[in-house]
Amino acid sequence: RKLGASSKGGEGASIMVLPLVAEPPRAHPRFTSSRLLLHLPSMYAAIRRYLMYVLFNGSWLPPNKPEPEDIMITIDRAGDVAVATPGVGAAADGSAYRRTISQMSNRSSGTTSTTSHSFSPETVAASSKSFLEVLHILTLQVHTLEECGSLHKTLPFLDHEQKALSSGININSYLGQLVAVPNSLLNVWALQCAPQGPLPSLGNGENRGSVLGLLVALYEHRDNAKSTGVSQKSANDDHGGARVLSADGLKWLLRFVSALVEGAENVTVACQSATSGIPVSSTPFTDVVDQEVAVRVKEMLANLPELWPGEETTSSADDPIRSAASEKSKEAQKAAKARALAKMKRLQSTFAASISSQFNDDSEKKLADANEENLCIICKCDDANGDNGPMGYLGHVQRSRVCQLASKSTLRKACVLNDLDLDNIYRVVGDKGCQLRSTESMESAPVAFLPRG
Repeated sequence: RKLGASSKGGEGASIMVLPLVAEPPRAHPRFTSSRLLLHLPSMYAAIRRYLMYVLFNGSWLPPNKPEPEDIMITIDRAGDVAVATPGVGAAADGSAYRRTISQMSNRSSGTTSTTSHSFSPETVAASSKSFLEVLHILTLQVHTLEECGSLHKTLPFLDHEQKALSSGININSYLGQLVAVPNSLLNVWALQCAPQGPLPSLGNGENRGSVLGLLVALYEHRDNAKSTGVSQKSANDDHGGARVLSADGLKWLLRFVSALVEGAENVTVACQSATSGIPVSSTPFTDVVDQEVAVRVKEMLANLPELWPGEETTSSADDPIRSAASEKSKEAQKAAKARALAKMKRLQSTFAASISSQFNDDSEKKLADANEENLCIICKCDDANGDNGPMGYLGHVQRSRVCQLASKSTLRKACVLNDLDLDNIYRVVGDKGCQLRSTESMESAPVAFLPRG
């Protein structure tokens, strides 16, 4: 983030974008298979469900399509009635009109609306729900895609289910999961592209019920500075927070998917392209990515604003209106920073004056400073002897059976296990040996003493 802030205003301000999380370190082979959980089909379903929750501003279910009976009735003092149907082209039928009029029969004048706030791009832009955790998982899926796809070859001790899952993980399966739409979301009004639905798109707007379609909708209508307006851009650039992290992480993820379908040789090349902002050269379809899936993803990501550096980023500096607004914003930021520094200095002076007024002379002040040197800087306390402060260490010891299971496996292969029960065999490693007692109590009678070994 410091790199992006320091280069703001320059040519590389919007070129480099870092992923939300870095690539995880290499894990022990015994625990590497746990990363397969990231690529379960149920994981993609959970991600899709939470992205819908974010898109619909806290609602787990898609909003319903406005009906013709959702009309607005205006009754003036003369008794004239005006009927309006916002957002609906066809006029309301007579039954709907009479039903709504009957609800207003007890009022003689005024204005009443039976419409609820319909779902629109403004609703998405105003959504305050964060999906950082989901974006975290999506980024980890990218980092572990190639590793998890080869576990069935590198780890022979995996069970049948894990090997089947690992053998089915590749770039095609990953893209297929991203664009898959469940049957329950195929004809949902809130997930259709305008004019059939509420949200327009610069791409084709299809497959919006998929994980990739929901990410594109959030990018176009909420987590992209250009599409959300000046106020949101100012909030993203100046205040930071979760919205900035999600915006950069989402842009990196969409760049990665775009690089895959444009002809990247592998996941590493696509990640480098997404980070550097340099698109891979478009190549004919290869065996790495299925042609049908690639065409579908390209159409979904087509014409996304400011996804890749291009003419839009270079021409913005030549726009006099935008440049003037940018200069005005910078001047306002400098003035606010100067006011904040001045206020901080005044508070510091007031605090220093209040501290100095507590001492009558310099000797008392020097004595207090000398006493405080021996105290803890956090809680200003010490023990009676003056040796140990309130700081300490907390340790946790837990028994591990890794060595025991490994020894059993080795002895079983060597056919020497027979009557040897390793569950009742222990090795004494302490320098002073081990004292066996009749019970668990330390005061019980000793039974035997085991030397080291």
